[in-house]
Amino acid sequence: MDLDFPNINKVTTIEAISWYTGKVAEVTQKKHRIAGTFSEGYINALLAWKQGLNSKIAEARRSL
Repeated sequence: MDLDFPNINKVTTIEAISWYTGKVAEVTQKKHRIAGTFSEGYINALLAWKQGLNSKIAEARRSL
């Protein structure tokens, strides 16, 4: 599976949150859910990417 997710370490937190929010909006659109456009693997990979972003944000907060 070729996933074109941004590298969390190369984008700002704001850019990452913006990208993720847009992607979640796309994935959860009714037409995509009905058509099965996004596989369960893709959705799980998106969740794992978000968890990595959460870790980056938590680390940044600790370093303040």
